Amino acid sequence: MNFRVKLLVLGASIAYLGGYALISGARHQLVGVRATATFLAYVDACTIEFQHTEERRPPKTMPCDEAERLQRELGSRKVELTRVDGARFRFALASGEVRELVRTRTVLGNPNMGNGDKFTVVYDPANPDDVRIIPSAIQILLCFGGIPAGLIIMLMALGIHPALALRWLGRTIGAARTPSDSASATRNADVLPPPLPPDPRAATARPGPNAPRAAFGKR
Repeated sequence: MNFRVKLLVLGASIAYLGGYALISGARHQLVGVRATATFLAYVDACTIEFQHTEERRPPKTMPCDEAERLQRELGSRKVELTRVDGARFRFALASGEVRELVRTRTVLGNPNMGNGDKFTVVYDPANPDDVRIIPSAIQILLCFGGIPAGLIIMLMALGIHPALALRWLGRTIGAARTPSDSASATRNADVLPPPLPPDPRAATARPGPNAPRAAFGKR
């Protein structure tokens, strides 16, 4: 695999991850339910990823003792374990059920909190274990910025300068708008303005210079 192909794959991956994070986050905020969570403690969290399975499962974060037990049961070849810094917190569902979860500090926005501090989370009603925080403006910009960054890398891999691509895109948009503007002008020209209302002063005819004058005082 040469350098251009690697650069193309890298750009496509960055653009895909940025778009996926943006769409997934927007969907979660739309369908999710807000709840007030209570911070309990910082703990070592473990992310497990299932290997060599027919069904593709997303990585899952859990306490390390539970992850190690699962790895011992299924085997190290089927479960890959990664240790990360995590946080334990508790929140209540709309039904009143209380959940206590461990998530990575990155997912929770790297909080710097003490025991008992409150913060807002959003959970998916169909999957209450899918809990996220309300993203900040910087996080949204980072996700959105991955799309153009990936596209620029892909253009560079194809040997196309980004400035030339933007210029070509502008010309294409301008050429597409020109026929529509001409058609709109033609339609406006075909529509005649409504006739002006008659002048009421013109209804009274003025006598011309050759019209006979009325004789006053004659019988």
